[in-house]
Amino acid sequence: MVNKIKYITNPINPGATATLIAQVKPEVVCRISIYYKSGSSKAQGLYLKTTDKNGDVSWTWKIGTRTTPGSWKIVVKSNHTGKATSLITYLAVF
Repeated sequence: MVNKIKYITNPINPGATATLIAQVKPEVVCRISIYYKSGSSKAQGLYLKTTDKNGDVSWTWKIGTRTTPGSWKIVVKSNHTGKATSLITYLAVF
C-alpha cells in the first residue's frame, strides 16, 4: 500500500540526477516505472526495492541528456499481503 510520495526532485534538467522517496509500510516490496515520450525508462537504479523499518523506499536515477522536456508520469506500485496499490506523480523535465 503506497501511502505517499515524501520527496521528488522536481523540476529537473536533462542530465541531472533525480530522486523519489515514497512511504509505504515496513518491509514491503515496491516497484517504480517512469514513462517518457519514448516509453518506459530503462535507467539504472529503477528496480524492485523493499521498504526499510520506517516504511521508506527511495530510488535515484539519471535523467538522460536527450530527454524531451515535459511532464512525465511516475508510477510507484506495492503489493502487501496480496493487496496491490499504486500512486501516480509527475516529473517535470525542462
